[in-house]
Amino acid sequence: MPSRGRRHGRGKGKGKGRADDKPSPSTAEPSACPSSFPTANTEASDPVASHAIDAASQTAAVQPPAKPLEQYHHFVPRLVLREFADAESREQNKRQPLIKLYSMESSTITHTSVSRCYGNVNMYCDAGAPSADTMHIEKALARLERQAANIITRIKSAQAKNETSVTITRVERNCVRKLLFVMKYRTPLFWTKYNRPLEEYNHIDIPDVLKFMREKGFNNPLEVWLHNLKTILDTPIDPEDKWKETINNSCFSHDAMWFILNMTESFMAFCEPANRGDEFIVSESAFGIHEGPTEAIMEAYMSPGLAGSGNFEELLKIRSRKGQYTEYHKMAPFSPTLLLVLRSNFLRPENKSMMRKFAKMPGGHQLNTPSLFDHLQLDPPTPSYGLVTIDQFKPKDDDKFTFKLQKLSHKDVRLFNSIILNEVRVNLTWLSDEAMKTTLQEYLNDDLFRLPMEVTFLPGKPQSFPDVMRRQQLCKLLAILDGHQGQGSEIPVPSMGFHFQGMPELERRLLESPLSQGYFKLGGTPTQYMRDYLLSTLVSKMRNMIADSLPGGAHRLQYRNATMRNELAYFSMLPCTIIYLHVKLWRMVQKRRQSGRNISIDAIFNQAVNGTELGAEDAVANLAQKIPRKHLSNLMLHASLRKVSQIENRMKGTNNTEYSILGYFAVLYFPNDLHTGGIVSSFWLENTPLYDSQIGASILDYNRDTPVPQDVFKHEMYARWTAKKLRLLEQKWGEDVAKFVWEWLYAGPDD
Repeated sequence: MPSRGRRHGRGKGKGKGRADDKPSPSTAEPSACPSSFPTANTEASDPVASHAIDAASQTAAVQPPAKPLEQYHHFVPRLVLREFADAESREQNKRQPLIKLYSMESSTITHTSVSRCYGNVNMYCDAGAPSADTMHIEKALARLERQAANIITRIKSAQAKNETSVTITRVERNCVRKLLFVMKYRTPLFWTKYNRPLEEYNHIDIPDVLKFMREKGFNNPLEVWLHNLKTILDTPIDPEDKWKETINNSCFSHDAMWFILNMTESFMAFCEPANRGDEFIVSESAFGIHEGPTEAIMEAYMSPGLAGSGNFEELLKIRSRKGQYTEYHKMAPFSPTLLLVLRSNFLRPENKSMMRKFAKMPGGHQLNTPSLFDHLQLDPPTPSYGLVTIDQFKPKDDDKFTFKLQKLSHKDVRLFNSIILNEVRVNLTWLSDEAMKTTLQEYLNDDLFRLPMEVTFLPGKPQSFPDVMRRQQLCKLLAILDGHQGQGSEIPVPSMGFHFQGMPELERRLLESPLSQGYFKLGGTPTQYMRDYLLSTLVSKMRNMIADSLPGGAHRLQYRNATMRNELAYFSMLPCTIIYLHVKLWRMVQKRRQSGRNISIDAIFNQAVNGTELGAEDAVANLAQKIPRKHLSNLMLHASLRKVSQIENRMKGTNNTEYSILGYFAVLYFPNDLHTGGIVSSFWLENTPLYDSQIGASILDYNRDTPVPQDVFKHEMYARWTAKKLRLLEQKWGEDVAKFVWEWLYAGPDD
């Protein structure tokens, strides 16, 4: 279930791997691939080849060019794109018809030749090959596509004749399956992953990629991708599965396993709309996406290299990333009326018990999440192996598989299209405008695909948040198709879940909640709240990590205290709105943990919005107009820590007055408590009557390895009592600030 090759495992039970290749009425398609492919009628099928427009490939024999000639290479083959051209365009130019192409960047629809869309220049150019053969991968791709085109043509012919099924050989079936993986592997997502300098390659598999590059003598990541692609295209796939050994030995291990799993861990189905008006759509990513539970993790993070810059808008950011995912269904729209689906073997009825077992294993929790298509019955193909007994069975190239042409309801066509719309980033193509309008309307108003609250509350320009931008661009496309564009009115934007429907309600709750008033007094806004909340969780995570990493033992006390001193000094520089929420959430978590209550994120968030208990952070917020802003975060952190320490020590000394006083001062005045990290003196607190920069610097010194002499704290104790007796704080700051300081920071045993 983790990305790519690390899926659920490969069992040997019924319906899994080669176990499918047993002659049984319930057997689904087996997993072997062709060792050869018939080449009859290759010339006749050439018009559906997918690739390059080569203007001068035959004219460079006299003097080789300094660099390869430019060719336009497709990642969505023309055999697919032609199917989305209307009849008039196909009649005018059968080979290169025009199709509708919606640009997500410019919000415009253009009619573009299939020869110049869904591709890149020299995608498959192997610059390291001999100059006469730099396009050898492109040629291999063209061969595979010509072979697959013959099979797809037969399927479409069966559709046109209203036949209910189509029969193909093992060789033909595996040719189509190989093409499906190749189309996934060459989508922009994976090409751009590898097409970059090595110093810019920052993916999680970088250690293994570097090792593979060293073994192969490669200089850049793109060579890894080209090598894998060429190996997959050139490897003869035999029924005995020897091809797997070749792939494993030659390709990058992650991608090798990914290819093998894509070929063996699912069965293929041919699907068509049941309703005449329904159609499938295509995008730049349509052949590289799947349906299944994906853990979209919204998190705050710290930009590397910016610590200490003071630019906290750049230092602290929020990002969305994908965690584990499970591929229940992979899809490939080959025409407006033909969708090829690979359904996970886990979803076979006979594998339900196996699926439940995997769900109980570590990392298997996603299998408890049902597929969006759990209701959809997709039948695997029916195999025909000839007159053989089970003990005589061996897979052969001429084994036959009969695939039903399975009808999809309007609901299921809409779901498959919505998954494509949910991932589109660059271009979108369709055939019928009416069908596309219906698809967009249903997608934009479907609760399944509304934006999560964490995304929709984030402030900033839409360009900063791709999911918001994508929905806005799709809304613009709907307006164009609906005839609303260009009328001088704002483009209607359908509901985006919390962004429009839930946000006013949450704003009202925030504005009315006593626990949120301090946040607004510090300058926060309802729109900014979710951003600051997420960033405050980052602060909590970082502080927990620091605490967990500290060594134990009395001999490391000074090191622990020094680390905590620096930690608090660092976080005191963060914006006060973030620290306000951090302190509040930290305090809530501690209280809920002590009482054994739920400390989930949702529970804490709801308490933060709906609770009534005020703390040190609220006391500081009430004085926001009277205390310089640069001290607010500092005060909230220290006041909350000291109050917790006071409560703990009062509890320790409830039955012993002497112990109560001594224990109380031990926390307040001596640098030996982990909670406060040794920051117990008021001498360092700038702009107070007790401030002494020299003593404060000595107390906060990270490098000191001995405790501050207790005489210092005795002197401070006397100074506090003197300040209170002479009302020095009241004279400098006023009654409100003085009350806060005596209650939350400089409290003594008399209090």
